[in-house]
Amino acid sequence: MAHLLPKSRRAWTTVAAVVLVGVAALLAYRWLRPADQVFVLVTNVDPATRFLWLVADTAAGPETMGWSRKKVVPSTTHPSRMGPNFDPRYDRGSTYLSVSWRDGRRYGLLTEDRDGRWRVFWLAPEDVHLMGRLWLLGGGEAWVRMPPKDRAEPASEELLDQLGFGPEVRERWREGT
Repeated sequence: MAHLLPKSRRAWTTVAAVVLVGVAALLAYRWLRPADQVFVLVTNVDPATRFLWLVADTAAGPETMGWSRKKVVPSTTHPSRMGPNFDPRYDRGSTYLSVSWRDGRRYGLLTEDRDGRWRVFWLAPEDVHLMGRLWLLGGGEAWVRMPPKDRAEPASEELLDQLGFGPEVRERWREGT
């Protein structure tokens, strides 16, 4: 029986090393590609659009999904810091957004047209086609077709303030373009 102990100890040491390497690999993967990062393709975007972003209507109210980006390390930034993000000359009616995904009861596409009008298009969860999102690794991609303009609601001052696009942000954008 005494000769089995070293083999058993070696087996447990091997299992512990494999688990440790696996956990380290998972942490490294999650650090390089955050679990909440989702790439969203939005199609059928009106050429008059100057800014477009995704919103989740959560139990706490509407929240802007952060801009998930990676320069040296991954980070999340509020989209108001990036300014207008849609140019129909290059985007040809569609655009990709890299967002910090939030689950919601419904989703919204917040837009600003070139004439300065802000709108929100509310979508049911089934209208946002989320694919490839894994419980452990997160990630994934989504596809959204922007509805026609007549389905949009004007974005109220209250909604814009709540989402972080208050008057000072909009003024800064006007001055910068």
